[in-house]
Amino acid sequence: MSKDKVQASYMRELKKEHGWKQAPSASAIHLAISGASRAGSIGQAIKESFRDNIIEFPEDVVDSSFDFHEYTGLIMCHGYTYMDWIEEMPDEETERILAVNLFGSIRMIKQFVNDTLHLPYRKKIIAIGSMAYNKVLNGSAAYCASKAGLNHFIKCAAWELTPKGYDIYIIHPSNVMDAPMSADTIKHLMRYRGLDEKEATAYWAANNPRSSFLTKEEIVQLVEFLIYNDTDYLTGSPIELAGGQR
Repeated sequence: MSKDKVQASYMRELKKEHGWKQAPSASAIHLAISGASRAGSIGQAIKESFRDNIIEFPEDVVDSSFDFHEYTGLIMCHGYTYMDWIEEMPDEETERILAVNLFGSIRMIKQFVNDTLHLPYRKKIIAIGSMAYNKVLNGSAAYCASKAGLNHFIKCAAWELTPKGYDIYIIHPSNVMDAPMSADTIKHLMRYRGLDEKEATAYWAANNPRSSFLTKEEIVQLVEFLIYNDTDYLTGSPIELAGGQR
């Protein structure tokens, strides 16, 4: 549909053009994933769960080119963090956080839609966000902003893409024990707060009201549920794995 047809009938025309599309059968699911190369990461766990049905894309989501033709879904697990006080935060670190977490995700979704819009079935997009999207975390202003921006982009994208044959979700995990991002956070806490590893780990874990931490397996189970089931009215909604945290 050309841009000059954006008017009151736009949504109606899109639903007429794409509304008949159904999700592919389980055997026909073919997924692309980013951020799956780090050992012990959430992305690696998701990749292993889908095995032969998923292809890993380049770690560099900012400059790499992508070809998503014939894929039924996109799962984005890439992310970058660096912690420091605002006045001491290196510009290059702020730029990298925003480039990887926000811009990289936007360009991947854009390319995925361009490559798959013509396909005769509904497609799914899942982003792994962070509980930081609506929290105030010390030393993490740029990171929180990047995840807040990604969350709102997903909500806006759902409004545009749902009538075009896409379902799009964002999962916001809390702290995940033994994940590389958690280890990075603890190292940054040691550096900018002057803590030793035991103190930094205790600080990182202080707000968890449960006796155990969120596991990668629980995140994988949620991703599997979203991929294999009809979850139409979760589209565009932030899905929080907060475990009771404020």
